[in-house]
Amino acid sequence: MKTIALYLRLSNEDINEGESDSISNQRDLLRNYISSKKDLQDYEILEFIDDGYGGATFDRPALNKLLRLTGKTIDIVIVKDFSRFGRNLIEVGNYIDQVFPFLGVRFIAVNEDYDSNNYKGSTACIDVGLKALIYEMYSRDISQKIRAVQKSKFQKGEYLCTLPLYGYMRCSNVKNKLIQNPETAPVVKRIFELACEGKTATQIAVIFNTEGVPSPYMYHRAKGTDKKRGWKLSSENTIWTNAIVHRYLSDERYTGKQISRKRTKIDINTKKTKQIPRSEWIICEDAHEPIVSRDVWKQAQLVMKPYRSKPYAIADYNLFKGLLKCEYCGRTLTFFKNIKEPCYRCPTRRFVTFCECKDVRINEQQLKDFVLSEIQRQIRVFVFEEIKNGKPDNNRFQVEVERLEKQLKQLDCKKTLLFENLADGKLIKEDFKEKTAELCEKKIALEKEKMELLQKLNSIYASEDNVPKEWGKYAGIQELSQQLVAELIQRIKVFPDNSLEIVWNFKDCIKD
Repeated sequence: MKTIALYLRLSNEDINEGESDSISNQRDLLRNYISSKKDLQDYEILEFIDDGYGGATFDRPALNKLLRLTGKTIDIVIVKDFSRFGRNLIEVGNYIDQVFPFLGVRFIAVNEDYDSNNYKGSTACIDVGLKALIYEMYSRDISQKIRAVQKSKFQKGEYLCTLPLYGYMRCSNVKNKLIQNPETAPVVKRIFELACEGKTATQIAVIFNTEGVPSPYMYHRAKGTDKKRGWKLSSENTIWTNAIVHRYLSDERYTGKQISRKRTKIDINTKKTKQIPRSEWIICEDAHEPIVSRDVWKQAQLVMKPYRSKPYAIADYNLFKGLLKCEYCGRTLTFFKNIKEPCYRCPTRRFVTFCECKDVRINEQQLKDFVLSEIQRQIRVFVFEEIKNGKPDNNRFQVEVERLEKQLKQLDCKKTLLFENLADGKLIKEDFKEKTAELCEKKIALEKEKMELLQKLNSIYASEDNVPKEWGKYAGIQELSQQLVAELIQRIKVFPDNSLEIVWNFKDCIKD
């Protein structure tokens, strides 16, 4: 059965625009539109909702799910207007002009009176591009206004983060003000007391874990506020570590200061941030009640300073970085290189006196030998199956794909030339539209032909069990590389008895 996808989006700034942009009103508008169109009556309707996500970036969970299904199970995408789909000029234009036509997906923007079925090629590109440009400019303008408001609040000492600083809680009477949390403030105060007594961050972590003091994450989890954090954890059962203790000891906000704008976004279209020099930080004195005095904080810094210059010897180059997971505690194993026998160890042993994974120790060379032998086994089995099944030669398909790619590049050059001729007055608008539509039709046909050839190539290299597409280039491999490991291995389970299990990025070729 054919399917229509309704995409609904509401960002935080759109809340101030009034009731017309709410999720419920978008839903009513789109469903009324569908009910008024006879050709859409027999379609199944699916909803994809991004509530609280801005349109400047396309990294949104519901949108990502929708785009994965377009051309497969979704035939039509309907939005309220272009801004609901996105406010980025380049991305919106690319999807409407290239991606959706290539996938055979119909795109409808109700309030813009846009239906891709009513246009051929890119005749609507200028109209869509202008509107997308306006939406992008609007996003940048809103971003600047929000930053100005935030800066004003930061200068007043207001706390705007979602999750209160550990040791504090939100004041119920004064908005954006922190007060001491009677449950966690004593823990922070004790951290500084132990540091002033000469205890290292690791020793403090061990003391807290031995006494059963909940880690910050476990505390928030018990209170039901753990989902508000803006980061992911490797394990849902966290403990106190030296890194957590160091972070709190170096945080000046525990002296009553409110320090803001230490990082800022590089651009509204990305989530990447950059550090800001300390001279540009916004620091407000006596913004909230201090947990420790300024003198105690300074003393803790002096006590901790000698230990900061002696980190554990962790290698810069780590072939299995992030892949080795302890099956007992869920933490990622740490690589120690500057020792007699480089090895991987579970970091939990340093902070918990009694734990099942305290003896986990994987020799680096033995791990490399094990992983290499397992990869070679997978290759041998696949190659044997390939020969037995008589896989066809793929050279002919490769040549055809290269030929099509060359033709596609030529079409792009011709399209650029048409724009230049139109701008120079060498081509009238009607001829420009006609020739552009012809080029787009040719491009769609070539893209479709190329996709069919690539699917044939994939069927040659990959079995029904989703085996990697290019096993041949790894035949006879005698040494591991970071690219090879990252491409083939999802993670490596390490058990308390030091046994290993590889989780592949494909279905195991070897049937037990």
